Amino acid sequence: MTKRFFDTFLSPIGRLVLESDGKNLTHIYFEGQMQDKFIISALPIFVKSKKWLEKYFEGKKVEGKDIPISLQGSEFCQKVWKKLLEIGYGKTISYSTLAQELGLQNPYCARAVGRAVGQNPIPIIIPCHRVIGKNGSLTGYSGGLDKKIFLLSLEGYKQ
Repeated sequence: MTKRFFDTFLSPIGRLVLESDGKNLTHIYFEGQMQDKFIISALPIFVKSKKWLEKYFEGKKVEGKDIPISLQGSEFCQKVWKKLLEIGYGKTISYSTLAQELGLQNPYCARAVGRAVGQNPIPIIIPCHRVIGKNGSLTGYSGGLDKKIFLLSLEGYKQ
């Protein structure tokens, strides 16, 4: 069993719990998503992740590719999550366009992509908040729609 290490980060959208395998970032949980008790660990990955989050919440353009991450999930989910890292700061993409960019032509594939986006274990750094409805609607977000709106607004998105 992989060891789990934790730290917290107080952000403008609430306390975030960071999880690591000891080397890579593996999860970010929004306040209230994780009910387990945990012991705070001081690891270099947490220092790097917190600096990234500080810059991000200051409105600076940072890339998720700058943080060492370890993704656990199906091959399909990992493919979707890696594609999310390509969405630029302040940009958005629809679920259906994301599916097409992944080479999925069936219109129902947007739903499968949506499920994978919703299972993103490292929100904010893997910018799933940048995926929106085909008509521009802001749909679902694991941390709540208010957080998605905040993050997109921080990046300069105007609805």
